[in-house]
Amino acid sequence: MHSGTNPATASAMRDAIEALAGPAIVIGRSRIAGMVRAFYQDADRGAAETARVVSRSPALASRLIAVANTIQHGAGIPATSVEAATVRIGEDRVKSLAIAHEAGLALASVLSESVDFASFWHQCVARGCIARAMAMNADPRIAGRAFLVGVLQDAGIPLLRRAEPADYDEILRRSEGSPLRLALLEWQSFNLNHIHVGLKLLNGWGLPDDIVEPVGRHHTNPPAAATGDRAIRLWQIGYIAGALPIGAEPSADAANLTLQRLIGTAMNLAGDAVDRLLRQAAAEYQDVAELFRAFAPPVRSVAELLAPAAAALDAAYDGAAAELSMAAPEQIRTERAALNADAAQPVYVTTLL
Repeated sequence: MHSGTNPATASAMRDAIEALAGPAIVIGRSRIAGMVRAFYQDADRGAAETARVVSRSPALASRLIAVANTIQHGAGIPATSVEAATVRIGEDRVKSLAIAHEAGLALASVLSESVDFASFWHQCVARGCIARAMAMNADPRIAGRAFLVGVLQDAGIPLLRRAEPADYDEILRRSEGSPLRLALLEWQSFNLNHIHVGLKLLNGWGLPDDIVEPVGRHHTNPPAAATGDRAIRLWQIGYIAGALPIGAEPSADAANLTLQRLIGTAMNLAGDAVDRLLRQAAAEYQDVAELFRAFAPPVRSVAELLAPAAAALDAAYDGAAAELSMAAPEQIRTERAALNADAAQPVYVTTLL
């Protein structure tokens, strides 16, 4: 692996990325852009309108109904319509899940031969669940956007890996589980990194600026202080979520200490509060993982996905609350009620300026 960028290699990589990103953008644009207009530009139109937009994709609609009828959500009365599922899951949550589903489907369509896509995608979903949990503790009004910032920030990685598999596998090895180191090694090798590729996809799909911008900054240090500015808050959440190792061994370096300080100063989370955050993220993942089964079946437990992040944050997360699917229904309901109680009384609520 060369330490500097080879112009011929960089040019070939850009051509390969164009060949992969172009079809992914075309496949996803019509559905995603339409959802963005309906969900964010014409907001506050109610669950019925959200359900109507979601119903344009029968596969997505059926998966959302199935998710609404899982033990985690179900109350003994089945949801038989998309509108009922939207009310049960939550309108903001459904909006972000629908966009994430269509983005994942578009990527899977051009990466069908990539046997690791399912594993990669569920790492993205787990990252989004951590981002959403942070937002629920800081400012629930940005929770859906935070989820999308977490899920979509690494969308460029599988395209880079598909374009240059041998070189990229070496980059992954050298990154040693550090997302920031990965981005730097990509830049050194190809004169671009997954952020550039991801922004190309997100802009092509018509995602709004308040999602695109924190994705573009997710490896740039944000202000460290707590704030009521939603743009900065999404930047902070995207940075923290993006720096955490998900499903990979964490690197034992000073970056982890910096991350621990930032989650304390920016999110006012420390000690038991970080443990509760990870339990909330695990519960969120358990709720939504099945939504993506058609193109990315879950391949690892949520405990395996989140344990490295817990280690990086020096948290006492043991995965016990993560394996809800293995528990008896009554145990699931009991743990769900406890987790909902945590969410109902957030560790920290931002004072708006």
